[in-house]
Amino acid sequence: MVFYQEKKGIIFARNFGCKQAKGEYIAVMDADDISLPARFETQIKFMEKYPDIGIVGTWADVIEENGIMLRTRCQGPTNHFAIGWHLIFCNCMAHLTIMIRSEVLKRLNYYSQADNGFPEDYDLWTRAFFITKIANIPKPLAKYRVHKSNNSLLVSLEMKQFDIQIQHTMVKKILGEFSHPFFDELLVKENSSIFSFNPNVNDIQVNLIETLYRHYINTYSTSNSENKEIRTQISLIFLSYSWRMFQFSKIKSWSLLNKYLHYLQITNMKKMICMIGQKTIVIFSNEQNKTS
Repeated sequence: MVFYQEKKGIIFARNFGCKQAKGEYIAVMDADDISLPARFETQIKFMEKYPDIGIVGTWADVIEENGIMLRTRCQGPTNHFAIGWHLIFCNCMAHLTIMIRSEVLKRLNYYSQADNGFPEDYDLWTRAFFITKIANIPKPLAKYRVHKSNNSLLVSLEMKQFDIQIQHTMVKKILGEFSHPFFDELLVKENSSIFSFNPNVNDIQVNLIETLYRHYINTYSTSNSENKEIRTQISLIFLSYSWRMFQFSKIKSWSLLNKYLHYLQITNMKKMICMIGQKTIVIFSNEQNKTS
């Protein structure tokens, strides 16, 4: 059955379509994307096997307008608490792959009615995390087509600002009643993402991430595999910080590299890097003394 509506924006269209659906599960796709033949069968079997899962996505391949394969997208976390952690930083779910229980969507009051229209999916996952479990099947079961008319490309800058607002809300929810002055300070100083590298407030950023991590694993019963995924994501952030910090402070760069190894739990390599770092810092300091 085909339904028609007047043009009122993407959120209205998605909610209108979802409210017409009568089945137990709802899958949303745009006209230019592709579902592989096994997608729905695989997801329904998964949902029936795990009745506590309210939303399940999959990985997705990215294709050009003419169908040529570019890469596999969203090879991200698969388990609920690992997904929840990643949602603090970014949208780790591929919307075109999602299957959601209709009763869960009703409990969430469907997609956000915000006027902006984007990013309605990211907002939905962050709200869903607190009322149901989310999972990703680690197989590419859909294809996302990239072309010039993609709405997400045309409004990428606008979407980034909405992403930041969602991230701030997610952090506040995770912290709950726990007060974190560093978070408030970053909100005042930063007009961009609180996690985007900034050498002037990087110490605060690192402190916030580590505080969030401790609070998160103490609040939620993360499994060993979930904790490993979370630590890997943290380590990559600190590796990126270390690389960017090198031109501003060699000492801080080495400290961040040490944190990268700590969260990866690489003990032998960590010791070696620490030794190299300490010697490098001594040499660097001596050279500075000679020139001063």
